[in-house]
Amino acid sequence: ISNAQGQLLRELDPASAQNNIADQDQNSEFIRCAKTAIASVEGGVPRAHLMHYANDGALLQELYTVDGAGTLIQSANFEVTRQATEDDIPAIIDIISPLEKQGVLVRRDRDKLEEEIDYFTVVEREGLIVALAALYPYDCDSGEIACIVTHPDYRNGTRGANLLNTLEVNARAAGIQRVFVLTTQTAHWFIENGFSEIQLDDLPEAKQSLYNYQRKSKVLSKKL
Repeated sequence: ISNAQGQLLRELDPASAQNNIADQDQNSEFIRCAKTAIASVEGGVPRAHLMHYANDGALLQELYTVDGAGTLIQSANFEVTRQATEDDIPAIIDIISPLEKQGVLVRRDRDKLEEEIDYFTVVEREGLIVALAALYPYDCDSGEIACIVTHPDYRNGTRGANLLNTLEVNARAAGIQRVFVLTTQTAHWFIENGFSEIQLDDLPEAKQSLYNYQRKSKVLSKKL
């Protein structure tokens, strides 16, 4: 199933699938197959896969790759955003290690992650951690957002922005009125998402004392 721009839609719930085929020829073989798939999922089948028969190897790609080759219709959410657990640490290390080696992220060893795992939120896609981020509370009304990272295979999307929004919601729920970030690479992205550059002196004192002048990170903040 494709959208109005002809882009393949890889995952849909039954209602979204129905909306996307509403303007097409309802008597075509494809639409009949799509309607059958939608009805099956609405009837309790966990998932249905739609692939084009002319694509060589489509079935194997659909079954044995994460993104597949067609459209997956299922009632349950394909991706889940949740609190990280210690079981996620190996996957977190795999995702952040390359960026740590490049100097983009501050190094966090396994012991550090075990201490801080409760601050992390992850996006899980069929058992695979594809994105993560952390929210560290500071004083009574401030929190630091850090380590927003998406798996290299899943960077073309809105997972980073969605994670940022989730952390902001969690921060508000915890009574945090302002979040801040330190970044060497992505200041423009945070500015696009409502952050403004501030001075080091504007940070909580506990964070000021930890600032690494060699990294020359920009400091940005956002009121919630």
